[in-house]
Amino acid sequence: ITTFDPYAVMSVPVVVTVRAPGMPNIVVSQADFAPTQAAPSDPFLVSAFVENEGDAPARPFWVEVWGSRTGGLMLDRFLAPSVRLSHGLASGGSYSWVTVAPLESVPDGPYTVVYAADRPGEVSESNERDNRVPVRGKRLVVLRPQTKVDLVVEDFGMAPNPAVSGQELMFSGRVTNRGSQASGRFWIEFWGSYDHPYPTTGFFLCDSILVANLPAGGRLDLSSYQRRLYNNVPSGIFMVGCVVDRIDAINELDESNNYQFVDGQVLNRPALTARPSFAVPGAADLAVTSATFSPAEPVQVTPGTTVTFSVVVANRGAAESGVFWLEYWGSRDGGLTLSEFLALSDRVESLLPGATRNIVSPKTLLSVPDGPYTVVVVVDRLDELMESSEENNRFIVTGRRLLALRQPGDVNLALDQFAVSASGWPNITFGGVVRNTSARDSGPFWVEFWACPGDLDYPALNRFLCDSIRVNNVPAGGAISLSAYPRTSYALPPGCYSIIGFVDRPDHVNETDETDNYAIVRNFVVGQ
Repeated sequence: ITTFDPYAVMSVPVVVTVRAPGMPNIVVSQADFAPTQAAPSDPFLVSAFVENEGDAPARPFWVEVWGSRTGGLMLDRFLAPSVRLSHGLASGGSYSWVTVAPLESVPDGPYTVVYAADRPGEVSESNERDNRVPVRGKRLVVLRPQTKVDLVVEDFGMAPNPAVSGQELMFSGRVTNRGSQASGRFWIEFWGSYDHPYPTTGFFLCDSILVANLPAGGRLDLSSYQRRLYNNVPSGIFMVGCVVDRIDAINELDESNNYQFVDGQVLNRPALTARPSFAVPGAADLAVTSATFSPAEPVQVTPGTTVTFSVVVANRGAAESGVFWLEYWGSRDGGLTLSEFLALSDRVESLLPGATRNIVSPKTLLSVPDGPYTVVVVVDRLDELMESSEENNRFIVTGRRLLALRQPGDVNLALDQFAVSASGWPNITFGGVVRNTSARDSGPFWVEFWACPGDLDYPALNRFLCDSIRVNNVPAGGAISLSAYPRTSYALPPGCYSIIGFVDRPDHVNETDETDNYAIVRNFVVGQ
């Protein structure tokens, strides 16, 4: 058995056109795992049966165990060390993979466990579509203990400016562990953002840095690492940043200091260009000056219970604001991006210039996926108001997180008999039903339709095909027919697609089994 570095080799989707005899065919079956609730490093039982049903021997390949956030459709996190069958597998041969391994450090929440053979594609097979099997009827719930690690990006900078693809980059600043516990392994990444003034992880700038461990109080000088700007970065003026542990391998109490972005970096342009300003002089200027909430981690809150938000909003501008929305968001990455609405928003009355308003708002926690969230309070995200500055409309609550944990799921939604027809493109009609096979009402969820180019063995959620369907509730034992919801396709380039119907992808319904939440229609032709 050889351990496999999960981030050393990442697969690229491949269109398989050969389905012929005289080739190996690796099949995974009889998959299981235990326990259903665990923390990283806990003993994790791995169990799967691998067989070569083909007519020829298979060369050496990997067998992996993954956690999926999408019912097994896509692979998200390695759960345990992989095994390599270094001698391959003879025709008719089999391998029973049963072992107990420490669970990897993965983000909190529920996972469908999936076993995958030969994901990197080392073996040419007569059928690639039986190389994966999800464990049906149960999920793994991971809840990590709180660490005393606190990774911080300090004084980040990047040169030269402008920079062109292929040019060597020089970074300044450092990554510090301000906590009292050694970090363990994590990645340092460098990102460009299309968005401003609130950056997002839009595109990689260069190779990342793998840090094996950073002791308590330790520092890592970014200037010690030379990198080159990737060839495929866009041209323009961007925010660029350093992001630590984006994949959340380390459970920190405060993740709001895991990144730092700077503005004004010009990429693949010959000279500096001023960013256009949309500020309106003499207008209102809303700012969230403080915010907190309770209860906070380690207290666990269940959707449907009360979370109280306390917020102070000021109008620092020269004009009255007008009414605006105040929103309560949960972020999975320390506030860098907004992941889930935590509660219904508040409509706030107009503020005069110089006025402040204290808002104490008890809210019912919405059904959000399990795990810890950095709370972000946002004013006027929809840009209803014209402001002299948009750069203080968000407030990230630091030093505490909200820990949402739902009761064990007893609802099961299933997508059956999914079909797609388009007799008058771009008008689309879907066939099939969404059933609630459980004895409890579902509550609200979305039905989405995705298009993935080509005939991939394992298609991904590439782009939305059309508007989604909002379902308020399916009663116990009930069903809805998709044919009642005709849709118009978004613009798609001509070609062949796999169409994916997906029920409750955001995971607002805590289900016993998510492997039946999606279905795939292959070889759907557009524009020919």
